[in-house]
Amino acid sequence: DNAEATAEDLEWNTVTETVREKLRSMDPEKCFEKAIELQLIARQEVESKSAHLSTAMDLMDQQNQLTINPEDKAAMLAPVGGGTPGNRSRNLPNLSLPAQQRVTKAEREVNKQKPIKNPNSAGAVPCMKMTPPLPPRCEGDPNPTAEVPAFCQLVNFPTARYFGNCVMCDDSEFSIPKQNKGVCNNCDVAIWVVNPSGMQIKWCKGCKNFRKWIDFGVKGYSSKCERCRTQQASRYASQKAKNENMTATVDGGLAMLPPQQHQHHHLETQL
Repeated sequence: DNAEATAEDLEWNTVTETVREKLRSMDPEKCFEKAIELQLIARQEVESKSAHLSTAMDLMDQQNQLTINPEDKAAMLAPVGGGTPGNRSRNLPNLSLPAQQRVTKAEREVNKQKPIKNPNSAGAVPCMKMTPPLPPRCEGDPNPTAEVPAFCQLVNFPTARYFGNCVMCDDSEFSIPKQNKGVCNNCDVAIWVVNPSGMQIKWCKGCKNFRKWIDFGVKGYSSKCERCRTQQASRYASQKAKNENMTATVDGGLAMLPPQQHQHHHLETQL
């Protein structure tokens, strides 16, 4: 048992050190955003295992809110480089409020949503925006085998795009990206409920289509589903490794050149 515990501790130390190194390599805003994400994951896991320990974490949050240094709090809230906060900083929690009063990103997404117009026909529209309160991510899929209906079966106003309006809300107030198939940038961040099945869906900018909300994983309000994010990370890692190999090959070739040719090559590179 002690050997297993030691091995588990070593594995955990390796993982935490990797995470720490990643956080150190990020800019302050990105580091803070990922730290909040890690905290949410930890809270979810503790809550699923023990209600008592989950309550204890709530009490710890309240205590930390009371004991946090005001100067540190101001530094966390201040935009990087001065001026007005960027898009990412606007998505971060407002630490100037008590934990119970902070507006989550999920709530901000709901607050900026504009209700869809009433359909001209008496029948119900295929999809309705989910009403608050919204969780930060999908909490479960009651019918995991069910597939998302075809896009043409989900749009509320199929002919709206011919008039420059959104096919989901029939409004022209918000811009419609070319790759969004007529869905405006207000509706592509909304969580939709399919009638009458109750399936929860969200627009994925990677798939360029609606996907089940649960497919977005812990990042419930990400612009891309979990599969697209994984593919993007894989492409990035592959390209990074390719660039590093090319650099190593060039450096290795230069090392094999005679000193005079190496100097000549260096001068040509500068020119």
